[in-house]
Order: sequence, then C-alpha cells, then structure tokens
Amino acid sequence: MWCPKCGCEKSKVVHTEKANNVRRWRRCVECGYPFITREIMECDDQDVKYARYTKLDDKQIGLFEDEH
Repeated sequence: MWCPKCGCEKSKVVHTEKANNVRRWRRCVECGYPFITREIMECDDQDVKYARYTKLDDKQIGLFEDEH
C-alpha cells in the first residue's frame, strides 16, 4: 500500500476492523505517517443470490428462484 505522504510502498498494519467492509489502520515504515485504507466488497446479482443462500444455513430453498 502506498503512503499518501511520501509514496513509500511499505506500510505496517496496526489495527484492523471488520464489518460490512474492512478498515485497516496503517503506518508508513519510512516516514511514520498514519493512514487508513478500506476494502469494500463489490458483487453482482449472482454473488448476492449466493450470499442469501449462505445465510439460510446452507439450505437451497429459494436459491435462484427468480431465474428460469
């Protein structure tokens, strides 16, 4: 991950918070500048349907019901 202050490619993760997305608190190993990065999940209709399936305790009831 690039440091937004000095451009160094190396940073150390000092804290991670996982919820709907992942936030990581980082510190540049060269200049010590602290910054936050976010990982956001992107999905298409297929992924959303799969996520609904996994939330149903692996039961296939209703999976892909709107596709014929």
